Amino acid sequence: MIEKFNNFNRINQYIGEGIDIDFKNRIVKINLNHENGVDTSIENNPNIINIDGIKVISFFKRKKLKDDNGDGNPLLYALKEINGWNISKFDIDLLYKQFLLIVSKINNQYDTIIKTPSNNELNNIFMDKLQKSIKCKNIIKNPFGKLEKDEVYLNCIDFTEMDDVDINRLNKSFSRMDTYFTFKHIPVDLRKYIKKIYNDNYIQDEIEDAIKINGKDILILDDTISSGSTISNMVKTIEKLYDPKSITVITLFSKL
Repeated sequence: MIEKFNNFNRINQYIGEGIDIDFKNRIVKINLNHENGVDTSIENNPNIINIDGIKVISFFKRKKLKDDNGDGNPLLYALKEINGWNISKFDIDLLYKQFLLIVSKINNQYDTIIKTPSNNELNNIFMDKLQKSIKCKNIIKNPFGKLEKDEVYLNCIDFTEMDDVDINRLNKSFSRMDTYFTFKHIPVDLRKYIKKIYNDNYIQDEIEDAIKINGKDILILDDTISSGSTISNMVKTIEKLYDPKSITVITLFSKL
């Protein structure tokens, strides 16, 4: 995926806006003339919302497509190279240029950055660039371990308010997971019943992290907000273990 940035210098005169989606061939293209699917414009971004009392800043705002024919998720799939979706080197360069321009609008008054893990190389490139732009002194990489799916199922779910239909749906979702729990398989309306996904006792260096977090303005880097459940769980874990002055989350793509 890294070589897809090779054409960056020759396209710096363009300004990316929305996206066009070819559902038949599973191709996503940046379109300069509208803001459908994903708004990548400099004027309207970054996008700032509040999720469960958490300030969330997103570089690109996901939107419904015209006539409600889907949303901007195929762009996410194309960037992650999943579900058969593709995006050209040229279009990634357009998106990256917009990203760099929006980065310049981000307040860099943070003491510590916490980076959530990502298996996607492209997401890591975007977030590494953001980290360097903010020039934060303290960096913490993935301080919390995710729980295995069996432990979440047995100990971290409130079944008391769920009916049999919901429990069956939840069981099917868990059957699609590997060893560790992930929200991506859980229907959005069922996520509220899952109370915890991180291991409170898994701290890579508790004393050193406490020095970097307690009384500090914290910025969490994540790639995408879907329902906000993962971020909400991480913030709750941080607040349980430490005493930060503030917590802000920054993502590449917003919640719909």
